[in-house]
This record gives sequence, structure tokens and C-alpha cells, in this order.
Amino acid sequence: MHSLKAGIMSLVILAMLAAPSLGIAQNCGPAPCIGIADFDSDGFLTALDLGSDIDFLFAGGSEPVFGIGDLDGDGFGTALDLGFLIDVLFAGKPAVWPAREIILVGRSGAGTTMLLCDDAVTYIIGDPINGGTYNVGTDDVAGDIDLVDACPKTDTLIIAAGTKFKGSPSLANPSAFVVRRTGYVHAVGLPNDPIVFGSNNAPGARARGDWGGVVINGCACNNNQPNGYIVDTEGDGGIGGGNDLNDNSGCFDYIRVEFAGREFTIDNELNGISLTSVGGDTKFEHIQVNQNFDDGIEWFGGRVDVKYSVVSGCGDDGFDSDFGAQWRGQYLIVVRDPLGVNSTNYNGFEWDNQPAAPYQDCPRMKPTIFNATLVGAGCDVSLDRHDGAHIRRGADADINNTVWTEWYSALEYDDASAWDNAGCDPQIDCYTEIALPGNPDSRIEIDHSIWYEVFKISGNATTASEIPYMPASVGGAHPSNVYLAEGCGNPSILVQVATYDGVTPLDFRPIAGDPQGIGINAAGAVPPLDGWFDPAGAAFKGALMENDPSPWYSGWTDFSVD
Repeated sequence: MHSLKAGIMSLVILAMLAAPSLGIAQNCGPAPCIGIADFDSDGFLTALDLGSDIDFLFAGGSEPVFGIGDLDGDGFGTALDLGFLIDVLFAGKPAVWPAREIILVGRSGAGTTMLLCDDAVTYIIGDPINGGTYNVGTDDVAGDIDLVDACPKTDTLIIAAGTKFKGSPSLANPSAFVVRRTGYVHAVGLPNDPIVFGSNNAPGARARGDWGGVVINGCACNNNQPNGYIVDTEGDGGIGGGNDLNDNSGCFDYIRVEFAGREFTIDNELNGISLTSVGGDTKFEHIQVNQNFDDGIEWFGGRVDVKYSVVSGCGDDGFDSDFGAQWRGQYLIVVRDPLGVNSTNYNGFEWDNQPAAPYQDCPRMKPTIFNATLVGAGCDVSLDRHDGAHIRRGADADINNTVWTEWYSALEYDDASAWDNAGCDPQIDCYTEIALPGNPDSRIEIDHSIWYEVFKISGNATTASEIPYMPASVGGAHPSNVYLAEGCGNPSILVQVATYDGVTPLDFRPIAGDPQGIGINAAGAVPPLDGWFDPAGAAFKGALMENDPSPWYSGWTDFSVD
């Protein structure tokens, strides 16, 4: 990044990057940072390019631009920065700038574009003393939201691979990174150079809840009918809601969020990542949340899908969902830190259709999952109660080709879960209250999956025959090849169980050769051929094959515990 071209590229003509309509929304590749200052595209930095820089600085260039072009770190491109550029161009000085910090606090406004692409900078979210939230976009007042028209994306933030954000650990005003409904963020890391949102404390002194977390608000559907189909995000993270199923809040790829989850008020803490009514055109892949105080990733309505994602060592649920979220997931891992905090009812999946009775508003929540590995902290009954999945309050589920191991119970269902509730069509349009009595698809479905080393099969059933949503019998003769092994003391099926110490590399591939004979490498259910699911996931169960030479989580994840 510290080459000559990279050194001065971030004095940007804003018109080049002013809106997602210019191609950013359709191109989720790495951010276009390298060479932007080569305005005439001749491959060299010359006086002609300097003229463009001068035009930007002195002919209306008042927009804040963070990056190498902001060499003095004051948040603006000014004549002082121009002096650095002149030295580089005409005095032969190297384009290497000292490491420095820039504090991001509470920016909001319409019609702005910002670029963050400097690996010599650490961006601090919030003032180190007073805290604060860094905002992309503006909040709409709930009463002014027009559910007919999609909300415009008036603010664009472009973040390059390798950029690091550190949340200030303020107790009075916890910091957070918030994307408002009008915000669009292009944050695309690389397999060996992810974008990291973490703690401002030093390694070894970090802990869950050091800072707030990441919030993304969108304009897609939810079923919060009592509140006018608007969801107020936890931790004062703004509002989400609208009727645009395909709303696009940006590109998020190779992202890690760690040591977040600060409690804002009593029982009001942020998740690692909160997705509030985020639409289906948002890219959300290669995401890790590590050591969060509360849930890892939580959906509050919306239709944003997730692929290649890890939730590790969090204090509460792994993948949580509420308010009619209808998302797809493939290649997911939840691993609980056995040395960490034991919270009551920690679950791999926890899904609620509605938080209050009768739990039945439409659209009906039904995530569709293929290829997940859910690892608990151990199946011993003496541990606090925790489940591979807790599906309740009218929620549906379609779960396929998954492995659940080391849990108190594999599954708990209660509060009018969908297996005994006729419900409504989970695919209806936004806010069309249509009940479909007897809808055959309105049932929890678990297919081609393995429950192994669990204390009990279900929190609400003592035998497999009491689980009506799983067809036929259990064991090897099961027509859908669902294998159930109840009780502690079974040999491990995963290499990494009980090695989560922050030092030992984790390996989520199953033990080679399937020594327990449970069919973990056998073919599973075939994912829908919809262009999003990877059809290769039909060949095995869990998030990875046993002989995968390069696990998809290698390189960009970090399982540190402090």
C-alpha cells in the first residue's frame, strides 16, 4: 500500500465514487483504492495529476476524505497535505507516512462519500474518553418512513482490505459502527487481509464487551406490525424497516468483529453484528464474530443471506433471528468457548417469529440452512442449559446437512413453534397478512443432519418419536439419514472439540474416515438450484468436508480469547 501510487491515491474526485449506482453496488470486489490519484490514467503520477489534486483541494474540495491523502490526519484534504504530495512528486521523497490514529465520531449527513484505505492508520470508533457512535448515513424518523418507496442510499463509505477499526471502551457512551438506512458501505477484505472491527485495548487485555459492535440498518421487510413495521435496534443503533426485499446496504466480505457487545443500558447490549431489516441484495460473506458479550449475528427481519460465517466464543446465541427474517445460510460454524462465560440458554441457533404472543404476524420467519457445524461447550447436564437450536414463538426452520455436537440438547421448541401451528406463508409479500391454515410447508424441517454427543435429543421431547417434524424413524434406517446419538461420553467426531484455548489452531473438519460410522461424509440433501446455494454442499454434512485441503475459514479468522 505504501508505493508511490498508493501513497497519494486517496485525494479523490468525489464524483467518481459518489453513489452505488456507479457500479459499486454490482461489484463486490476489493475497493478501488490503488491508483485513484492517477487522474489521467497514464500509469504515472505527474504534474497533470497534481493539477487535479489542486482542483479538488481548492475548488470545492471540502468533503472529508480519510486515507493516505489526508497525511496530517485532521480529516480533511488541505494545503498541508498538498505539501506532502509535492515532496513526493518533485523532491524524490518516499511515499511512506508514519503510523497514526484517526478518531471517527458521529458522522452523519446526506450526499457524502468517504474513502478509508490507509494501512498506516488505525481508526478509532468514538472518542477514547467520551465514547460515541460512528454513523454512515442518516436516521429516518419512524413516522416519516414511506413503506411504498425504497429509501435512497445517500451516503457511501468505501473501506479497503486490511483496514482496522478499534472501538473505544467507554462505559458512559459505548462506541459502535452504525450503518443507517440511507447508508451504503463497501467493505471488502481479502482472505489474508480482512477488515477488522475490534477493541482498542491491547492484545492480552481484550475482553467481551470492550466496545459496542456493528449495526447495519436497511429498508427490507419485517413483521413488527405493532410498531408500524419499524424495528428499533438494540443499543440505540437506529431503526430499520421498509418494503424493499432487495434493498442493498452494501458489500461486506472478509470481515471480523471481535470483543464487542458492550451493554448500553441494563439488558440492552449490542450483538457482534445486528442486521436490522437488511435487504437481499446486500452481500454478506466470510464473516466472523469472535468473543462477543451477547449474540454473534442477529437478524431483525430482512432477507440478507450469509455464507462462510463463523461465530466463536460469544456469551449468548450464535445466529439469532427475530421479526420474520427470511434468510438463507450455507457453510456456517458456531463454536462455544468452553472456558468462557456460561450464559443461560446459549444456543447455536435461536429463532423467534415474534417476541410476544400470539407470535403469528406475517411474513413468517423461516431461515433455510445448508451445511452448518454447531459445537457447544459439552453435553454434561451439570453445565448451564444450552441447545444446538432453540426454535420458538411461531418460527419456522428448514435445516439441512448439519452437524450438532457437544450440546445439552440438540433442539428445543416451545411457545407455539411452527411444528404445531398452521401459520402463514413464509414467502408472502411484505405486510400482506395472509394466513394459510394447514400450510404443509409451515413446519420445522430437519433433514440429512447429525445430532451427536448431546445430553438429550430435545428440550421438549424425550424420544425421537415425539418430534413430529422429522419424518419417519431415526438412526441408520432414517430415510433422510438423520443420525441421533443421545448421551454423553461418545467419542468425538470433530478434531477441535475441547481445544479452544486461543492458542491451539481449530480444525472443524470431521475426523477422517468417519470412525463412528455415522455417515458424516455421505451425501445429503440437495440445495435449491437458485444461483445462491452452492450445490457442492449436497456431498457432505457439516460446514466442511473431512479432506478439505484449504478450509474456507483459514487465514482471515482469529480465535483469540483476549
